[in-house]
Amino acid sequence: MTQAIVDRLTWHVGAELACFFPDWAEHRLGLAPTEGPLGYRHSVFYRFPVMCDGRPTGHAVLAKIVRRAGENRLERLVGDEELIHKAQEEYRSLVQLHTFFRQRDDPACGVVRPLEYFTQANAILVEEMRAETLRDLIMPALGLRRRIDQAQALQYLRQSGRWLRLFHEIPVEPRRRQFDAQGCLDLARSYASELKQMGSAAERCDRLLSHMAAYVIRHQLADRDVRHAWRHGDYNLRNILISASGAVVGFDTKMRRICPVWEDVAIFLVELRAHKGLVLSRGRLYDTAKLDAWERAFLDGYRGDGRAAQLDTLFLSLYRALYALRKWVLDLRLYRHRVQVGSRLARLFVDPYFDEMITQALTE
Repeated sequence: MTQAIVDRLTWHVGAELACFFPDWAEHRLGLAPTEGPLGYRHSVFYRFPVMCDGRPTGHAVLAKIVRRAGENRLERLVGDEELIHKAQEEYRSLVQLHTFFRQRDDPACGVVRPLEYFTQANAILVEEMRAETLRDLIMPALGLRRRIDQAQALQYLRQSGRWLRLFHEIPVEPRRRQFDAQGCLDLARSYASELKQMGSAAERCDRLLSHMAAYVIRHQLADRDVRHAWRHGDYNLRNILISASGAVVGFDTKMRRICPVWEDVAIFLVELRAHKGLVLSRGRLYDTAKLDAWERAFLDGYRGDGRAAQLDTLFLSLYRALYALRKWVLDLRLYRHRVQVGSRLARLFVDPYFDEMITQALTE
């Protein structure tokens, strides 16, 4: 059954090539052998290289099929109502994003081009973008050299901030809404509770929670309005592509919720400072001054020509603390299946690193 679905998908992509690539409609279009499946935790990809007049074009169609973790049988994925809803929602988000960015026509900021949602395979079809992730360019795996210099890294980070600013300009109503202080603190308490369950010191967790609550009261944030926008939810170096033309392309957003804009900014900054190598080296893997410069470049790009108001800076610091708590939880989950090693790593590296990160955010 799985092969039948792949064959159906392959036939459909081949039949629609003239619609997907109208500039080549007068030529003889076809497909090279299908590549895949390439599996990730929550999705499976198939790649369809495009041929024109019998020659490779360098272009390809990517098919993404949403799945549940560990499920490999496509026949189960295609008929799952929840997965169908997720795929359709993701495709609608891609179309909305592509339409908005095309209207802005900013050569420094791009988006993935959606082609079609194919019902019979519950597949999202997009044009493949020849690009590399920003993480691979500026934070390669240990033992590999960075392939761009500091000046180019700073330029890409400014563009990444600019891309997120444009993303946050997609219209929502109302734009400004009251800050949900209670919801923010409740979420922090849920993260702290899980940390305690995984062995982190209760005293440390309670101290940080008290610090966050005091921060909200001290700066009178509970009754303030804060700017809201569609939430990307996972904007980080892995989910930012650098195209062959040098454009920054954000991807992997579902646009499911409207939230304070500083959530996305904080997630990016926390992920930048919480690279596994940085955490396990207690921050020694990368030069602090370099990281500071990367952060400033990103924020400069996000803020544009204007300077951030003090109130915005206060919200950003609070969300940095909140999402550092979340990242702390996620890191400890990675070690949970090896209890002895995990608890030792937590005591020596992970817990102190995030404690310091949160404390610093709330004292800036």
